[in-house]
Amino acid sequence: MKIKKEWAILLTVLPMTFMTTLDSSIVNVALPTMARELGTTMAGIEWVVTSYLITICATILLFGRFGDIIGKSKVFKIGIGVFTLGSLLCGISNSLSMLILSRIVQAIG
Repeated sequence: MKIKKEWAILLTVLPMTFMTTLDSSIVNVALPTMARELGTTMAGIEWVVTSYLITICATILLFGRFGDIIGKSKVFKIGIGVFTLGSLLCGISNSLSMLILSRIVQAIG
């Protein structure tokens, strides 16, 4: 029974790890198009990537501690919800500032 549980955990965590990695790759490829569509410079659009990385670095230890306090499973589920919300907000963003804030929400997830 323990092996089944370990596989269930792996098969739950693996797709989300893949999604966060894929998300970073897709954003880098799409930066020129996003800059053109949002009417900003490449220097401005780079904040989309930078804000995501800064937020992850600033919050990773905090959420690790939350996992110790309230449970890793609960933090993981909340994180999936917040990441999904951030992704939705990124999809409907119509300005650079909204896109950057949406990426920060995504990174918190």
